Amino acid sequence: MGRTNETATQLIRFQQQELAKFFSALRKADQEAFADLFALAQFHIAPLAFSGTAEPQMIIYFAMLLEQHKLILHLQKVIQFLLEQQGIESDQWLDL
Repeated sequence: MGRTNETATQLIRFQQQELAKFFSALRKADQEAFADLFALAQFHIAPLAFSGTAEPQMIIYFAMLLEQHKLILHLQKVIQFLLEQQGIESDQWLDL
């Protein structure tokens, strides 16, 4: 019988275990943020499983980046909306 491949969830847990010493050396607030990144990666389990890449950690990190970028884009839209409500040009807000 052949070797069974790990599931995407197992791959994410394995990456967390690989970084356990780094995690434990972080400050409490940083540990919470670090844990949040791995929680964000869970949203992309299906693409990770589908990718079949030899380096799943790369996909996990890109999944984290994707979620962070989506948050940044959302926050930019919120800022734009709030600036428009205040009558401030979007290119002027950095000067405030």
